[in-house]
Amino acid sequence: MDGRFPRNPPRAEVVPLRPGLSRLTLAWANACRDDPQVAALAVTCGALRPVHARGDNWVLEGLTSGGSVVHACITADDHLSIFRHGPDGDPVALRLPLTDALPEAS
Repeated sequence: MDGRFPRNPPRAEVVPLRPGLSRLTLAWANACRDDPQVAALAVTCGALRPVHARGDNWVLEGLTSGGSVVHACITADDHLSIFRHGPDGDPVALRLPLTDALPEAS
């Protein structure tokens, strides 16, 4: 066996390329699972697409089946803010504290 190539090389550390986006998508998934208002809102909209805001700040946005726009983002004081506005209902603004299980922002 060639000594230049170790039999079991050390494992590389997995680091997310976009930690802010990872944190936001995890926060959205947790809110959909844990909060009935967010779950009801998520049912009416398809998949949310990520939009790069600035630095490592991201926004998730999408459309509901009735044509309203949904936005979700993490605020500077670590809350998940969710907004819905448009023709298919009254505007919705939710502000939820982030769960302790989320990784810290970089």
